[in-house]
Amino acid sequence: MKNPLFSDRDSTRTRPMKFTAFLLAACLALSAQAAETPSRKGAPRASVPIVTSPGIETRPVRMDERIRLVTYDPDAVIRLQGAYGYTLAVEFAADEKILTMSLGDSVAWQAVPRENVLFLKPHEDKAETNLLVQTTRRSYTFNLQAFQPFGLSDGRLTYRVRFRYPQDEARLMEARTSAAREQAEREARTTVGLSTTMASGMPPQARNKLPSQWNFKYSFKGSRVAAPVQVLDDGEFTYLRFASYESVPAVFDVDTQKNETLVNFRREGEWLVIEKVSRQLVFRSAGNTEIACVFNDAFPQRPDTALRER
Repeated sequence: MKNPLFSDRDSTRTRPMKFTAFLLAACLALSAQAAETPSRKGAPRASVPIVTSPGIETRPVRMDERIRLVTYDPDAVIRLQGAYGYTLAVEFAADEKILTMSLGDSVAWQAVPRENVLFLKPHEDKAETNLLVQTTRRSYTFNLQAFQPFGLSDGRLTYRVRFRYPQDEARLMEARTSAAREQAEREARTTVGLSTTMASGMPPQARNKLPSQWNFKYSFKGSRVAAPVQVLDDGEFTYLRFASYESVPAVFDVDTQKNETLVNFRREGEWLVIEKVSRQLVFRSAGNTEIACVFNDAFPQRPDTALRER
């Protein structure tokens, strides 16, 4: 027999428990629905906002997928996704100008040409049509598809599409390479011509050397009467030319300890040839009345060497 004292108490306890269970089930259902629905703020960007025909390269510019590059192919149909309420700019080569264009549905889509840029804007959500463009250099074929974005964070948004042209890039690279080659050849011809002119006044033996081996970096101090009017070397021999050979001074080689050694030379035409390259030469006239020093400014120097200290 049911005890009436506990009947009301049990019924009042049961109702709140049933209501609590109902609320819990509702919360779980809402949580499951939220898990299945992606957040708009955190929606991932689409990997390819514009879709092209197979084999056509498309990639983002500077890691911003809203601006993309498309490799041009005259036989490809390029599919562009335009966002309802947003403008999409299609940029052709800088040396192209849009001549004509034909839009399949001019009510659902708006197309405005400006020089080499075509501005597209869908006027209807989910509108689809095609577009043909003829420029001064190329023809383009597009399929246009519109979609309704959920905001600026929508990963499908594309603001600008630029075309790249591998054949033009290859021709430009070839032209630059050819120009650089021609410039190098011109410089080489100039160098050869200059070398030939210089060689005409060089000592006969030095003419067998390359111009890059000639060293004219000499300086002097002292008497101009004793000093040669021209000094050079070819890395092996030293060549001296004097204004007069009636009284050629004695020539001495100076070592790092400032010791002087008499140098032998031979005459070849108007040149005196010393079979070595010296750091410093001293020229002394008879009786030491005239003295001059010639310094080889291109001679390899040690840190403890001071050539010009006298």
